[in-house]
Amino acid sequence: MTEKTNRMNWSEQNEKGLEGERYEFMKKYLKYIVVMAIVILCMGGMKAQAKSLELSAPAKTMYVKQKMQIKVTPSSMKKKVRWKSSNSKIASVNANGKVTARKAGKVKIYAISSKNNKKKAVYQLTVKNFKAKTLSANCWVIRDGSSPLPSIGKKYKVFHSQQEVSEFLKEDKENGGYVSYHLEKKLKSYKKSFFKKKCLCVIYISTEGSGSTPVIVDSIQLVQKHNGRVNAKLRAGIGVQGDDEVWTCDMATFYAVAEFHKKDAQMIQGYTVEKFEMVKLPTIYD
Repeated sequence: MTEKTNRMNWSEQNEKGLEGERYEFMKKYLKYIVVMAIVILCMGGMKAQAKSLELSAPAKTMYVKQKMQIKVTPSSMKKKVRWKSSNSKIASVNANGKVTARKAGKVKIYAISSKNNKKKAVYQLTVKNFKAKTLSANCWVIRDGSSPLPSIGKKYKVFHSQQEVSEFLKEDKENGGYVSYHLEKKLKSYKKSFFKKKCLCVIYISTEGSGSTPVIVDSIQLVQKHNGRVNAKLRAGIGVQGDDEVWTCDMATFYAVAEFHKKDAQMIQGYTVEKFEMVKLPTIYD
């Protein structure tokens, strides 16, 4: 009887001891559990906040007949929203968020969640009548010997920040350094402060003749095509070789680097080069 009682007392004491240990363990780590719970709740809140809709576009101003794409963030919501214009007579928007300017005025473009009408974002636009104008832009020309911007596969490239310039030069070097070989020093001279109000554009110009053929940028004009697309037209005066030079009929390559005000650059959707002869053709002797 005594042995059985001792075993029961030992068992009760052992259980009490285990309960005490559990209590001390919970007490010790409770604060960590609370902290983790708060972190998890905060992360959940951040994810919910990230799902809110935001809209972005190249510009806040459009010209009549011009088209512009508005993007929705996050991209996962791209096909989960419906688009609406506050006044389709001023600007209409299709199911993919592409806006077409109709007439001068102010308008709001809405992206509304297809599952929750209260979840929406708005983008305000001003539509203006287009007027051709000559841009206030400094421009200089560099002689090169390569094909048009092989590192990016285009005939022009716009830089909105110093970081974009650095990334372009790095990419170009990885592709042979065709452009950076001639432009790197000049492009690197543009500091961060320059890009606060202006941007750079490198435009490819090809000519027939030897590398001594002079090229001068006469002007850069803002023009609108029949489809509404707004282009910057660069008028390039192409010099002609003199009588004492050999006409090689080779393709000579030049790069015009223009400095644009950001408000002008935002409106540009493409670039064209209009070439004209600065002097008469040289006399060919038999």
